[in-house]
Amino acid sequence: MKTFIKKCFVFSVFSALIITIILSIELNSYLKGYTKVDTNFKNYLLSDSYGNALGKSTSEFGLFNFSAPGESYYDMLLKLKFLVNYANPKRVFISIDDHNLSEYREVYNNHEKSIFLRSSDNFSNLGRYLKVVWIDNFYFNQEMKTVFQNIISYRIINFFTFNEKDQGNTVSFADFSEDEKAKDINGTIQATFLKKKSILMEECLEQMIQICKINNIELVALKFPLTKDFYDKIQTLGFLPTDLLTKNNITLHDFTDIYFTNDTLFYNHNHLNERGAKNFNKLINVIFFQNENEDYFNN
Repeated sequence: MKTFIKKCFVFSVFSALIITIILSIELNSYLKGYTKVDTNFKNYLLSDSYGNALGKSTSEFGLFNFSAPGESYYDMLLKLKFLVNYANPKRVFISIDDHNLSEYREVYNNHEKSIFLRSSDNFSNLGRYLKVVWIDNFYFNQEMKTVFQNIISYRIINFFTFNEKDQGNTVSFADFSEDEKAKDINGTIQATFLKKKSILMEECLEQMIQICKINNIELVALKFPLTKDFYDKIQTLGFLPTDLLTKNNITLHDFTDIYFTNDTLFYNHNHLNERGAKNFNKLINVIFFQNENEDYFNN
């Protein structure tokens, strides 16, 4: 009997070790640098796919792009807390766009990623930290398992098709047919703007504002460019936190309409493509960094 129990114990430990190794490999692939940040910068951009489209070239004029597709204000809040604890941010750029306060972001977000930025000091004890972050989120989170399955499937498909390159950032919305444009826009409206305003997301944004005040961090509110076709459909549907910004004396730098006449700068109705990102980065540099970086993008 003792031999049987011993074998079961060894098998269980070995199985747990194998599972941990496999999950660790897939977790590293899943995060793909999500939690990686250069703490030597003084300026940081916190945004979702809107800001992520600007790429890493923002670092050339002193702005670290800490954005990620699917980011919610809850995720940005955790990133801001991380920066306060481990970096020395002087200025934080945060996207304030029509969709950020939608309840959509309570469901579709990066919580499974951003939770890894939380320190064990944020929990009552080490056991609680291990349970919430690693056991519940890492081992037994069904969404995480689904993500891992998708990653594996994606890699298998690409192994046989040799199609690793993402072409999305080079296409132009101007090349879409009218039917394609309408389908693209209506899909976003259905998913995002036919929801209620999220109290949770607004509370997270307010916490970010207060953290910036307490730590003497300048908060710059950015509203990213959109195509005119898309804006015309959502201008009365958005969830802009106008009262919250006004109450805290925060100016919203609204760039919604700067490319209304140039769909070639977008790869879909609401995301800049590579050309659009380069143009917008130049503008951000001129408006917010010109005195610091006179020579950026001279060519």
